[in-house]
Amino acid sequence: GADLHTPLAAGRRLDPEAQIDGGIKSMASHDARRVEFLNTRASTSALYWVDFKGLEVHYVDLPPGMTTVLSSFANHVWVARDMATNAAISMYIVAVWVAGDAHVQHLIITDVTFSAKLVGEGEKQEWRASVPPPVVAPGKARPAAWESSGGGTGGETASGTAVAAGGVDGTTT
Repeated sequence: GADLHTPLAAGRRLDPEAQIDGGIKSMASHDARRVEFLNTRASTSALYWVDFKGLEVHYVDLPPGMTTVLSSFANHVWVARDMATNAAISMYIVAVWVAGDAHVQHLIITDVTFSAKLVGEGEKQEWRASVPPPVVAPGKARPAAWESSGGGTGGETASGTAVAAGGVDGTTT
């Protein structure tokens, strides 16, 4: 639930020309973790695992509005790129699972710069985020797994079809 509303969910924005050149790499880990990527972009995204040498290894292409669940490990690094142009979008680091976390870590591929701020004090501090509604492929419902994990406050509720064709209220974005 709450993991959708942390900066981690949308990854770290990358410059479109960014190259992963070995300075960033996955770290060896025995902490298996499943990650679900949701492509909220209007175009297909390619997902790459960054190996232990810092090289990008292509795993899957994800059309707009679609999700994929991958087996990964804590402290492994993933990069999303535009499939057609190879422009870098975001980088993601798989979180270590702690009691109370959803068993699947939800990650969002988006062209919108993710904004979040820490609100509250002491133990009641939490991230409040602005996450754009996902693009959902025609006829595809919001992933059931997101319902079972609490789903957050509703800001990520999927509705309508590709945002690029105009918002669900008829306005263009």
